[in-house]
Amino acid sequence: MERAWNIISRIYRIVRILSLDVLAGVFCGYTFARLILDCECPPLTPVILCLTVWLIYTLDHLLDARALKGKSGKPVYRWHYENRKILRPILLAAGLATVGLSLVFLPLRILILGCMMGGLVAFYTLAHQGMLGSRMTYLFKEGWICIIYTAGIWGVPLLSYGAVPDIPVLLSIIIYLLLVLINVLIYSYHDYHTDCRESQQTLATVYGRKITSHLLRLLILSVLMLIMVAFLILDDQAMVKVYIILLSITSVMGLIIAFPRFFSKNERYGILADAVFFLPGLLIWMGS
Repeated sequence: MERAWNIISRIYRIVRILSLDVLAGVFCGYTFARLILDCECPPLTPVILCLTVWLIYTLDHLLDARALKGKSGKPVYRWHYENRKILRPILLAAGLATVGLSLVFLPLRILILGCMMGGLVAFYTLAHQGMLGSRMTYLFKEGWICIIYTAGIWGVPLLSYGAVPDIPVLLSIIIYLLLVLINVLIYSYHDYHTDCRESQQTLATVYGRKITSHLLRLLILSVLMLIMVAFLILDDQAMVKVYIILLSITSVMGLIIAFPRFFSKNERYGILADAVFFLPGLLIWMGS
C-alpha cells in the first residue's frame, strides 16, 4: 500500500511541476463558464486555451529558474532549470501550434481578445522580471494573475454569448475572480520564507504576512456575502447548482486559510488550492 502511495505521490508531483493540474482547472473553469452562459464556442477553444496557459506558466517558470540559476528552494524551479534545454524547443513548438490553431479555427473577435490578453501577459512578464525598471517589479502581481486567468476562462464564452449577462451570472464571474485571487494569495502567504530568501516580490514579501492573512480573511468574507446575496435573488434552479459549487470552493479555501500550519505541511495548501478548481467540472455531471 505504501509503495502504491509513493508511486501516486511521484506522479502527482510531476503533474504539478508540469502545471498539468492547472490545465485541468482551466478546462473545468472554461466548461463551467460555457455551460453557465449556454453558448456555442469554437470547438478547439479549450485546446488553444490550455496550450496558451501552459506556455505562460512554463515560460514564467523558466525565466524565474534562470534568474535563480537553479538554486531555488522550490522543486518546480529546479526542475525547469535542469530541463531548460529540452523545454525550450517544446515551448517554441507549442507556441507555433497555438498561433497556427488560433489563426485557422478562431474568429476575428476572439483573436483580438487573444492579442489584448497577450499584451497584458507580456507587460506582466516584463514588469515581473524587472525589465521595466526596479520600481515596476511589483505591481500587485497577484491581482494581474487573477485578472488574466479569469479573463482567459470567461473571455471566449462571453464573446460567444454576445449579450450582457444577468446579475446572477455577473456575480458568479466576480466570485470566480475573487477565488482565483485567494488562490494566488494563499501561495504568497505560504511561500513567504522561500520568496524572501530568493528575493521574489509578492504581496506577502512586500507588505508582510500579517496583512496578506487579513486580506485573505476579508476576501473569504466578501465572497461568502456575495454568495448569500446571489441565493437571495436566484430564481433559476440551474444557477443554484453553480453557486453550490462556488460555495464549496470557498469553503475549502476558507479551511486552508483557517488552518495554515496543517496545510503548510508537504505543500498541502498548494495541492488543495489548485485541485479545488476541478470542482466547476461537476457542473457537467450535475447538468446545467
